Amino acid sequence: MKIWIPLILAIASALPAAAADGVSAPDLAARLAEGEGVALIDIRSNGEFRANHIPGALNMPARVLDARRLPSSRAVVVYDDGLGRHDARAVAEALRAEGRENADWLRGGLAAWESAARPTTKEAGFDADHVPGITYNNLVRSGGRDMVVMDIRTPRTAPAPEPGTFGVAGDGVALTDLGALVPQARVVRPADGAEGGGGFAPQAAGVGAGVPRVQPDDDLIVIVDDGDGSGEDLARSLRAAGNRRVVVLTGGETILRREGRPGLERRGMGAQEVEEAPEQGGNE
Repeated sequence: MKIWIPLILAIASALPAAAADGVSAPDLAARLAEGEGVALIDIRSNGEFRANHIPGALNMPARVLDARRLPSSRAVVVYDDGLGRHDARAVAEALRAEGRENADWLRGGLAAWESAARPTTKEAGFDADHVPGITYNNLVRSGGRDMVVMDIRTPRTAPAPEPGTFGVAGDGVALTDLGALVPQARVVRPADGAEGGGGFAPQAAGVGAGVPRVQPDDDLIVIVDDGDGSGEDLARSLRAAGNRRVVVLTGGETILRREGRPGLERRGMGAQEVEEAPEQGGNE
């Protein structure tokens, strides 16, 4: 029976937490080094798989994954990109619901594997560091589960209306409430400050303040800026420090205010079209 994403999510919500914990990148690497016959299943698109994957993995995109094609006598570990576009946990839980009790998932996906400095098939050589994005729809769909949302937007307050007039929302309109948008996420802001208090803190020597202590196989870091591209600089600092599991919300506060809808956003004397770019490879 083919596993479709809506069915996966419906089944997973009613299952016991058999595959809830998943397996970490170091633990999976140790199992492979010991010669354990683990079948690695990459559920991303064919194009993403061809560009980079864990050596020895099989590509079975989630939308066409058929449990009957999986090795019956070997442990199965499914993985995704770890960047919020796919849901390997739900796939593993759906497989277990079909009787594949040896199915598990890789926490943090390929991004956590790379963060742990494990080998992949990506060709060596110079490669401009591409900062991946997450769309509004994927962010909202996730509910913020296993995410740290770094809010670097410029604080605003709604302007007080003139006496005898009605207030009109403008540049001073209050920011979108991220806590309400993704209630399961841990939202941190620069003002939260103190280490251990849930705010920003240095993660590695030389990176500086503004980088949170987050383990790649535990949480996905989602940076939300004003829609001006400033989040990419912070994302590159995080990735340079070794955490590859970092994304920037495409469109930032601009797309939040539009609830994911494309359109024209006033910028000074002109207008800029803001559109939520499609994810690479789609939602498998």
